[in-house]
Amino acid sequence: IQAQTTKKLHLHWYFHKGALLLSNTNVKNIYLAELLFSRFAIEANAAISYQMDRSGKIQSENNIVKSIKNYIDENYISEISLDELGKIFFISKYSICHMFKAETGITILDYLSLKRISAVQEHISSGKKLSDIYRICGFKDYSTFYRTVKKYTGMNPSDFYSYA
Repeated sequence: IQAQTTKKLHLHWYFHKGALLLSNTNVKNIYLAELLFSRFAIEANAAISYQMDRSGKIQSENNIVKSIKNYIDENYISEISLDELGKIFFISKYSICHMFKAETGITILDYLSLKRISAVQEHISSGKKLSDIYRICGFKDYSTFYRTVKKYTGMNPSDFYSYA
């Protein structure tokens, strides 16, 4: 990854924040650092997808993938399905999945889940109740919220809430 790209995408922030978290190695900080580095991996994959064309100009990632990411970032609180994305972007859901994974290195579901967990973390910081947060962040029910938080953080939601 070129230095100008890392600077443009603020990738250094992830390392700085991660180093701060890991300077005090308690369980909370380790889990938060793992979540932070998962988000870094997404951003780093996007940065790696920048390629030089023959004229030396930097080309960004596939415009469709970029549009899908923007759509998810703006609509993560709503229910998002692959069928819906296919209709919006006029591509089969199978092509969308393949293209997204090839460009970012993760699945659309992983991207959506990590976006929602990042939002959960922000809402926890603002002092909202856990029972309200999962709805605000786009989880359809507590069971889905529980499984997703457990999968991506290694903690159950109440532990994640107390650590975040």
